[in-house]
Amino acid sequence: MVREDLFSFAFIKKSPFYGSYQGMQYRIGKKAGDPELLEVCTYPGPFAWEWTEESLKEYRTFPFTFEGYEEAKKYLEKKAEKYV
Repeated sequence: MVREDLFSFAFIKKSPFYGSYQGMQYRIGKKAGDPELLEVCTYPGPFAWEWTEESLKEYRTFPFTFEGYEEAKKYLEKKAEKYV
């Protein structure tokens, strides 16, 4: 589900990445106001992150390190299991 060839740690250092899988939408990037944290937001489709009600979004943070990035990918894999 999470394909590193689509978004690498180097990519999310510069810009958030938005993706979807089986009806689950997600955003991964630096946490606003805290560049030391990596934030993952999951939410149901079909709308884009900007147009989805905040109450439908689920946030999780990780250290903004390569290890935190690896943890975030595992978290997304586990969340995606609920949508299959």
